Amino acid sequence: MNDFPASRPVRECILVVDDQAANIQTVGALLSSMDYDIMAATSAEQALRRLAARTPDLMLLDMMMPGVSGLDLCRRLQGKPQWADVPVIFLSAAGEVNIITAALEAGAVDYVTKPFHRAELLSRVRTHLALKATRDQLRRLAADKEELLGLIAHDFKNHLAAVKVHADYLTKTMEALPPGGANCAATISRECNRM
Repeated sequence: MNDFPASRPVRECILVVDDQAANIQTVGALLSSMDYDIMAATSAEQALRRLAARTPDLMLLDMMMPGVSGLDLCRRLQGKPQWADVPVIFLSAAGEVNIITAALEAGAVDYVTKPFHRAELLSRVRTHLALKATRDQLRRLAADKEELLGLIAHDFKNHLAAVKVHADYLTKTMEALPPGGANCAATISRECNRM
């Protein structure tokens, strides 16, 4: 029997930014009931402090906030490499097409109007968390592939160098080679250089 406790999967973290504490409480309670880890902020400035402490997996952001608006905060996040990949879903009462378009152009991945339907919000949150997890996994696989190709190229180059050294030696001692051997050695050396 294993004496180690079973490791619990890491809960996905969602930052909820809204200037109305009641909205944060409603959304936070819904997401907490689905076992998400919730961080809350009531202003853009507070959201930036939360982000500096821990990068969330997703952000739900209110559009209309005093001071720095949600739209400005979203643009700021897109300009920071450490936060540019955090999916932002606007959760706002403003439902005009031009506002939704501005939110998406600022870098948001989705827009949900208030009052929201619980099932719709949860579905969009799950979808964008899954998409982010897939993007992160693809990024890790691409990095692993580059590392592996680098190792293979390095090892291949070492083996080719040994073949080339021996081909060059054979070319220098052509008189001892059978007829056509000098051409074979020159071809081997030339192809090693090309590879």
